[in-house]
Amino acid sequence: MPEQIKYGVENEGHKLATVIVCAPKDEYFITEAQDLKRHNFNHPPDRAKAVSQHQKLVAEMEKCGVEVIIVSEVVDHPNSVFVQDMAIMTKNGYVKLRMGIESREGEENSMAAYLNDLNVDCVGEIRKPGKVEGGDVIMAGDVAFIGISSRTNEEGARQLAAILQKQGVEARIAPVPKWSLHIGGAMSVIGPNTILCAEGAFTPVVERDLFKGFDVIKSSKSEGEGGFASGNVITIGEYNGKTVLISNDKNKSLNAQLEDLGYLVIALDMSEFIAGHGGLSCLIMPFLRILAGEKNEDE
Repeated sequence: MPEQIKYGVENEGHKLATVIVCAPKDEYFITEAQDLKRHNFNHPPDRAKAVSQHQKLVAEMEKCGVEVIIVSEVVDHPNSVFVQDMAIMTKNGYVKLRMGIESREGEENSMAAYLNDLNVDCVGEIRKPGKVEGGDVIMAGDVAFIGISSRTNEEGARQLAAILQKQGVEARIAPVPKWSLHIGGAMSVIGPNTILCAEGAFTPVVERDLFKGFDVIKSSKSEGEGGFASGNVITIGEYNGKTVLISNDKNKSLNAQLEDLGYLVIALDMSEFIAGHGGLSCLIMPFLRILAGEKNEDE
């Protein structure tokens, strides 16, 4: 890895150029009932399936020209594969977050140390009593969506809003629907000015202000998220003339809807990460996103 590499995320709807992932190897595969409860797992993940599913995700991103950086699991932290939650990248550097449950505390320190080694500027840090996990933050240009959830509290959202405001970014804060762990389960940014949102995730009054200035696509009922509509996808961006999205293969109605709208959908089985209450976007931390047509300086 070079001493200095290009980084920055202004908008999750821009083309994904570089991403950080954490491959499941040892820590993710817990089996004891008390550990499953403490780490918020539905059931023990299958090792072979989880490894294969994660490798498939990496392979599909690489096929689309994405540079994938793989970091190691954090010892004694099964949830460290959900790398999205530890930090968020902005256009100027990263914000060190503070995890929302006790069993994940310390993961943010591991990611901060790694990013510091890459000479990525730290532009802020969430401090006690604030809590923010990355799944509750979506960057959308001069707007950032922040969810209030069981993992992100109002104080954490306030601190993050102040950090982002210094970069000219307006924070729009909304409650996360009860069926979703993070706001990223209810919505995604799938283009520079386009939002995919789960039907019924927010009240009409909340939506009016939350999505002002954006085009909104409402997802139809999806089979992949416990029967609830899904808004969780990874935006790869334009590749071979089409906007590419990665989605859960169980979201059949959503995927068909997106394809009818002209998107190219890569559908993947993510069952062994749903075991840990994780979605696709939970497994990546975007490190560099670029405008369509823009060249990465390292190319």
